[in-house]
Amino acid sequence: MQQQITPEYLAAQGFSADLPERFWSQVNKNGKIQAHAPELGPCWEWTGLRNASGYGLVRKGIRQVGKGNLAIASRVSWVLHCGPISGGLLVCHKCDNRTCVNPEHLFLGTYRDNWMDCLNKGRNPLVGPSPERCRTAKLSWEDVKSIRVIGKTQKLPRSQIAEMFDISEDTVWSILHNKTWRRRRVSAAQMREFESKQKESEPIEFSPSPHASALAVMGCSESFESRFWSNIYKTSKDSCWLWTAAKNAMGYGVIGKGPCNSGNVLAHRASWIIHNGAIPDGSCVLHKCDTPACVNPNHMWLGTRPENNADMARKGRRRAIGPAPERAANAKLSWSKVAEIRSIYNQGKTGQVPLSKMFGVSQHAIWAIINNITWRDATYVKIEPHLPHSGRFENASAFVPKT
Repeated sequence: MQQQITPEYLAAQGFSADLPERFWSQVNKNGKIQAHAPELGPCWEWTGLRNASGYGLVRKGIRQVGKGNLAIASRVSWVLHCGPISGGLLVCHKCDNRTCVNPEHLFLGTYRDNWMDCLNKGRNPLVGPSPERCRTAKLSWEDVKSIRVIGKTQKLPRSQIAEMFDISEDTVWSILHNKTWRRRRVSAAQMREFESKQKESEPIEFSPSPHASALAVMGCSESFESRFWSNIYKTSKDSCWLWTAAKNAMGYGVIGKGPCNSGNVLAHRASWIIHNGAIPDGSCVLHKCDTPACVNPNHMWLGTRPENNADMARKGRRRAIGPAPERAANAKLSWSKVAEIRSIYNQGKTGQVPLSKMFGVSQHAIWAIINNITWRDATYVKIEPHLPHSGRFENASAFVPKT
């Protein structure tokens, strides 16, 4: 059904009244027919500005605070022909031509739908965009392989390789050191496992949460719920619902609130709010299943920080108890060695430099320990010897000023 275009409708979508005219001036309706889908007919190819991934870009014409002034051309085409796009949905291509804006070649779907479409068509969604697709690319993957082979086997200088392929020496260096043209490798076994898991996953249907007001108080956008549900891997009602999008360093899922610069929310806390309402101040959302990425509300309960620590200790998951420096993965010292350093220094037996060599750390580290700046101990008292150099140096006479 053709969408009726009015200035009011365009303004509601964040576009200026002259958008249709500007849009159609950049469209070529006599594009190529894709070999894998000839039944779709010719693509309507975008001839204007494109981003690094190859998607067309069109200016909205209305500047909005906190929002960009560019929109993806395929999304604009959908808005012009089919109507508004629901929050959290993508405009996907049947023809796999990123420059195409033919509404007959487009469909709406979630991130999961997009990934499954990639898999069904034999395109690996885990690899990511290829530098070869960039409009300004001078090289292909075959050229890059040749450069790496030449660099490893023939040992030619970078200037000569750059001249052979008509690129800069810096580009040659970046390719040889895998700084550019990097590709994340995914084995066939990993792909089969990913595909099987996706087929096992239950389709997730959801209705608006009765606790939407709690989300609004947090500053979440209207699309928050649809984005939340599109990033969950769920096999059954009782199993863990695994978060498939961004995670923090501790493995907990993270989801953006929506508005620009409004921050993120932990996914399991968002799940609790969606299902149970606001979280009382000072409360934590704890996991019964001990899986940080799980967002199944049946696997969660509310508790305080002491209760969380007690739960960790009861399940044997509590980290080693003791002051933090000794638990650091790269710690070279222990509390017994720190006590020995302070004892030796306070007795005036040697100075900081010999101590640093003795314990394999820097002189600054010894200074910080002696002054109780690192490895802090409330019971430690620094004793500064009053005698000149106090015998702290093996050859104290070397530091006496000459007359």
